[in-house]
Amino acid sequence: HTHKYNLAYDYTLFSQISPELFDSWLSIVGNASLNRAGKPKPRLWLPSFPDVATPSLKEYAKNTRGMDDSDFFWSELFPEEDQFKVKSLSWIQLDAFSYNGHTSGADVLWAGVPILTLPGLKQSARVGASLLNGLAFHTTIARNKFDYEDMAVRVLSNKRLMMAMRKQFLRSRDENGELWDMKLWVLAFERALKRLWEAALQGDDHLLKQGVRSQPDYSDFVSMHICPTRM
Repeated sequence: HTHKYNLAYDYTLFSQISPELFDSWLSIVGNASLNRAGKPKPRLWLPSFPDVATPSLKEYAKNTRGMDDSDFFWSELFPEEDQFKVKSLSWIQLDAFSYNGHTSGADVLWAGVPILTLPGLKQSARVGASLLNGLAFHTTIARNKFDYEDMAVRVLSNKRLMMAMRKQFLRSRDENGELWDMKLWVLAFERALKRLWEAALQGDDHLLKQGVRSQPDYSDFVSMHICPTRM
């Protein structure tokens, strides 16, 4: 059963989590747990690799928030053939700030799990919003950090609200499947290349410069999931 076990999954390898990002996640889990006093609390699910990261994150959570293992679920990689089944068990994925989930984000959406994302200025920080826009689902695109945390806490504190949002997402996903239409994607990509080529021939520097971006900041190269404990 989708919500029977406290399982969720992240297929994305991560290098570093910024203090700002991790603090935000810890705040969300802590506040949602307070709102669910007397009920099973949500837990933060993270991959237990690399090995050096797990104890450091645990220590940081304990020292700054007084959180322990009951607030987390750590897991190893699951078999590839099971990844969509496992990912579908989570309630929501919280996207990282400066480097969103890319392939992992599309996988989560395909598995039927909505992503809560906060668009940034760089391309790497706008992928989550782009994926959701491709499904015509804008509910979980946050306007700022406060909105990001507030939305997560409200959803994780209220099972009925979560189920209603998930139902709305699944309907939107099934009715707007262009995100996985490869032929349409190729046509759109070809049109974009053609525009850039025509701009180059015409000397349109403004259009060309729109495609120039600084190198992405990989400090938040991680996505994670939030999941409930047994309801």
